Amino acid sequence: MGGYGVYVWSAYAIWLAVMIINVVQPAIKSRGTLKRLARSINQRAKQT
Repeated sequence: MGGYGVYVWSAYAIWLAVMIINVVQPAIKSRGTLKRLARSINQRAKQT
């Protein structure tokens, strides 16, 4: 790669890390949101 291999492969590694974060982060947040929603529904059900 003409001496640029370190830069090219590090760019690929950073890109891969960002892609993984973009997939995992929403899944984690939605799981927390669903838990909060379920907790809220259960609390409202107990009140009535």
